[in-house]
Amino acid sequence: MPTPTPSSLKSVAININATTGENVIIAAVPTAVITVYQLILIPDAATLLHFEDGAAGPDLDGQGFSMGINGQLSLPFTGEPWLKTTAGNALILDQSGTAHIGGLIYFTQA
Repeated sequence: MPTPTPSSLKSVAININATTGENVIIAAVPTAVITVYQLILIPDAATLLHFEDGAAGPDLDGQGFSMGINGQLSLPFTGEPWLKTTAGNALILDQSGTAHIGGLIYFTQA
């Protein structure tokens, strides 16, 4: 599969309203792999974020991201994927706190 260009990626807004635990960011499609190429997240309170491969799945990011109030997680487009799920799994954002999290994610799903 050739490297996508920024204009060829799908995007979805992230708007999590103070929900602790697992939040579906991109829904699963049978047999499709979700590949994340760019994202930005901003929480309004301190929280620990983990990206997971499906519900209760393994972490995709190692130790996670410890975020401060109005901190920013920015993964720029480099042409290489930052996160990748197993075929048929959703991309989950798990948070330890009750922050409102806003942002935008760019991905492929094939």
